[in-house]
Amino acid sequence: MKQLPYDALRAYCESVLQRCSVPTDDAATVTDCLLYANLSGVDSHGIIRLPHYVTRLTNGSINARPSIRYDRPRPSIMTVDGGDGLGHAITARAVREAMPVCREQGSVTIVIGNSSHFGMAGYYLRDITAAGFVGMVTTHTDVRIVPIGARKPFAGTNPIA
Repeated sequence: MKQLPYDALRAYCESVLQRCSVPTDDAATVTDCLLYANLSGVDSHGIIRLPHYVTRLTNGSINARPSIRYDRPRPSIMTVDGGDGLGHAITARAVREAMPVCREQGSVTIVIGNSSHFGMAGYYLRDITAAGFVGMVTTHTDVRIVPIGARKPFAGTNPIA
């Protein structure tokens, strides 16, 4: 396996995403999440995913420059329409937007829709815990698990961190 210095790999990933019209800040966030996964030993959510994201950005199934909308239907609930953008950038922004709500209300639930794969769930806990909060991050996955005695998949592996 070829090894690259961290800074070179980071610069490469960011430049690949930027060539797909991803804004600089979002490219940095996605890259940070991918490399964090690799450095945490979760290679399945690391830079191995970069070609998949490039394919989806190129074919338009992920919007490189989404218009993200936030709403607060209740004082401690925030909904986010990710505009079909990169899940990493959408989730990281939502966490940042939610922190003042959490300080004000004591807790906050963020519900994100119209997003894409967001990488390693544990990545977002870094900012949450660094701000002094307790957090839980989860997502849905595709239905792939066939329960005992069943013939068809019924559930996903829905991660939680």
